[in-house]
Amino acid sequence: MAKCDLCSGDCAAHELAQLLTQYQAAGVRDVCPACRRWADKTKGELLAKIAPKMRAAVEARKGAPPTPWWRRGLSALSAT
Repeated sequence: MAKCDLCSGDCAAHELAQLLTQYQAAGVRDVCPACRRWADKTKGELLAKIAPKMRAAVEARKGAPPTPWWRRGLSALSAT
């Protein structure tokens, strides 16, 4: 038996899932299936909040070609 780092529940060691490094908190690395579902749901909810801002950024850039690297360098020189 193994313990979930999040809820301290017991489960088989092969059922534990490891959180991605960027999602790990102090002392929380391995989670049980129930906590993994919760973490996936929470991540989905957070990503859903980002989507409208990303769509707006895409719409704002639509049709505008990227600025060449050399033009960015020239604009930085003229600002000084």
